[in-house]
Amino acid sequence: MTDEMYKGKTKNIMQLNNQFEADLLMDILMENGIPVIIEEYDDKVFGETFNEFKGWGSVWAEEKYQDDIKKIVEEIRSSAENISFDEAVDVEAIEKLDADSKKE
Repeated sequence: MTDEMYKGKTKNIMQLNNQFEADLLMDILMENGIPVIIEEYDDKVFGETFNEFKGWGSVWAEEKYQDDIKKIVEEIRSSAENISFDEAVDVEAIEKLDADSKKE
C-alpha cells in the first residue's frame, strides 16, 4: 500500500469488533486482491474502555471496495454467530491432550 493511497484515496469503511474478525477479513481480502489498511485502536491511557465504545479497529480502503468489504464482514459475523462453543471445541482432542499430560 503506498502513502498516496493511504493519504488521499481511502476512507473509513467500517469498524471491526476484534482481532479475530480483522485477521479473517485480511486473509480473504488478500486472496481477492483487495488492498486495505486495517487500523487497530490502541489507547494506552484508556485501554479496553476505549475499545468498548469505539470498537477494536477500522478498515480503510478505496470507496470502490466498500460494498465488497461490508459483505465479507457480514458473512464473517453471521458465520461466527452460527457456531456454538461446543461445535468450535474439539472435545476428543482435548481429552487426548489431558490423557497424554497425565501419562507424563
